Amino acid sequence: MLVGHVDDTNVAKFRQQGGDALVRQMALAAVQLSKNRALEVKQQVVAKYKVDELRMDTIGKGWDQPAGKDSDKNRRVEVQWFTLE
Repeated sequence: MLVGHVDDTNVAKFRQQGGDALVRQMALAAVQLSKNRALEVKQQVVAKYKVDELRMDTIGKGWDQPAGKDSDKNRRVEVQWFTLE
């Protein structure tokens, strides 16, 4: 599974500009952006390593799971794999 993330550096600015309604709207956009980020990685893996695309799922987490204060670390895609025994 490929899990996309984005940083939350502009949340305070969104709240100041448009209140909670704008924050909710931008949170949905962040989820889509993070999913698109994961999809891009998936396409690269499929093209470069010839992995069957049906073996990988993608999800977007938006800015809900920060990896710390560094915004670059929050713009990421994590790879999680599971094995069946």
